[in-house]
Order: sequence, then C-alpha cells, then structure tokens
Amino acid sequence: MPFFASLAEDQDPGIESLHAFVSAVQDFIGAILDLSIFDAEDRDIEMPNLFRQFHDDAQEVYRQYLPRSFDALRSNIPKIRPEHIEAHGLTGAPQRLKLRVLGAVEQARKRFQTVWDWLKEALRQINHILESIIDAVAASTGTPHGGLIKEFKDTLMITFVQMRS
Repeated sequence: MPFFASLAEDQDPGIESLHAFVSAVQDFIGAILDLSIFDAEDRDIEMPNLFRQFHDDAQEVYRQYLPRSFDALRSNIPKIRPEHIEAHGLTGAPQRLKLRVLGAVEQARKRFQTVWDWLKEALRQINHILESIIDAVAASTGTPHGGLIKEFKDTLMITFVQMRS
C-alpha cells in the first residue's frame, strides 16, 4: 500500500500537501506498528530484538500520545507564515524534490537488503520533511508542535537496528 506515491506525483505541492504528508506519516508509522506494512516475504526476515522487545510500548505511545501531536501539527500548518514556508522549502520545486525522493525510496523497497533497512531509509527521508514542517510551525507560532512525532519516529528507528546476540 503506497503512502507517499500521490504526494510524490504532485507537480506543484502547496500548503495542502503538508497536511497530506503529516497524515501519510501517521498512517505509515501506524502500519509499521500494527505490522500491516510487512508482506509475507518480510515476515520471514528476523524482527530486530529491540523492535520485538519494545513493540507493545511503542504501540501504547502511538495510540495514547501521537494522535494529539499529529492533530496539533496539522492544525498549526495554516499558521506557518509565508517567509517560513519559503525558508524551509515547503512548497513548489523544493518540496516536490523532497517528496519525489521519498516516493522513490518507498517504491524501492525490494532493492534494500532487508525491510528494516528500507524502513530506516524511509524514516530518514520522512525526517527531513517533518523537521522542516516542525521548524516552520515553531518559527511561526513559537511552539514546536510535532516534536513528539519526530522523537517517537527517531526512537522507533533505533529499534530497527539488528544487534548480535
């Protein structure tokens, strides 16, 4: 199920694409945590120990805390001042490039050695865009709405590391 493909096809992304991106990130992280992102072949690959160990905790945080954070970020996107949109490259060609790279990573899933490597790379690219949105919202409103999303995503990414027993 593609999460970012339609965003990557937008030739002139505007402020509305930021809302769609934040919603797609929420769905993408949710699909990781409910394991629906994994196909049969992916399930044959060993789940990293940290992901297995902290999966239930991550699901609890996602369900109890992240919805408010996603909602707050989305509701503050319209408050981003035009100079901050431009400074963070959140519309037009700069945003199109970021979204196209993310779309390419999403579609290249089978080219990565493991699904975990693919997820790490997708989350890295998500981070570039998400951080720009959070920074622009903070510069415009004085509050870094969405910080919890970024921190949660970073912590989740750490659990994908394969460690030797």
